[in-house]
Amino acid sequence: MTASTRIAIIGAGVIGKRHAAWLRRSPGCRIVAVADPSDDARRFCESEGLPWFANTADVWHERPDGVIVATPNVLHLQVGLECIANKKPMLMEKPVADTVEAATKLTAAAADANVPILIGHYRRHSPTIREARRIVQSGEIGKLVCLDMRLTFCKPDDYFKPEWRRVPGGGPVLINLIHDIDALRFIGGEIATVQASYANNTRGFPVEDTAAIIVGLENGALATILISDTVASPYSWDLNAAEEPAYPVYDRDVYLIGGSKASLALPNLTFWSYGETRGWTYPIETTDRSTGIHDPYMLQCAHFLQVVRGHELPLVTAVDGTKNQIVAEAIAESARSGRRLALKDRFAELDRAIGRS
Repeated sequence: MTASTRIAIIGAGVIGKRHAAWLRRSPGCRIVAVADPSDDARRFCESEGLPWFANTADVWHERPDGVIVATPNVLHLQVGLECIANKKPMLMEKPVADTVEAATKLTAAAADANVPILIGHYRRHSPTIREARRIVQSGEIGKLVCLDMRLTFCKPDDYFKPEWRRVPGGGPVLINLIHDIDALRFIGGEIATVQASYANNTRGFPVEDTAAIIVGLENGALATILISDTVASPYSWDLNAAEEPAYPVYDRDVYLIGGSKASLALPNLTFWSYGETRGWTYPIETTDRSTGIHDPYMLQCAHFLQVVRGHELPLVTAVDGTKNQIVAEAIAESARSGRRLALKDRFAELDRAIGRS
């Protein structure tokens, strides 16, 4: 009989508890430790029959094969370095760390030690996102021309009770948009430039509540992104992809991927194309390319277990996660300065740090 894969969870807040639930639904694994000093975490472990530890140092005595890191962002570097020192593959919740500098340090350390890190950009595990990437890369839509992402939704007032959600760094760009940045890079290609404008005059907090962004891709395509967390609107990935049971589903498309021969709308995967003659006076045909409803979180969990077992390489690497943070940081800088920013040198600096150049 094959031994169960032993997993530790460090950080038992909202997302840490969800990871515990996903692991318990996954065959062939066992949670051997949950580390979090809070009384809430202790009570959670007692109620779920899980081994609780107040200190991360105690986790290593339980001989985990892999670790899920779901701590506050500011602790990601410290905990990640401990995992690397103990040669433990990890699933690191996004972002990689609280700053690009810290994310780069962790990424370089993992590369030097050959310890795999899977970053929790769960949407890459979605069959919808993967099929969209396949269609674009296959050339079915012709030359990629443009992408449009509409992400307008409303967070309730009590969401902002914690102070960190009202100050820079706690807004929709870093908290929510970073998933869409990853999807954009995965489907459309690497990002070359960003130009952004922020607004915060609806709620009046120091943090942005709305952003408009123009993105240039290395392949020459342009992308536009409109994001706001204070709009009475059903347009966001979570409200339409049917991946989150907590959210109602409105069955709207929020991404449009435009090509010279055809276009694709997500998450419904509607394929738009002309017949023999293309032009706006001719009818455009639609084809349903949907892949059905899947749970990308469970797919991410299954993939992580395969990474821990040495059977697969991380689908979303620490380099990917750090590049997503570089893009998000550049968007914030562009909004402050009003300038269009190129990312080539920033990506090159990351490559040098991990020994790629």
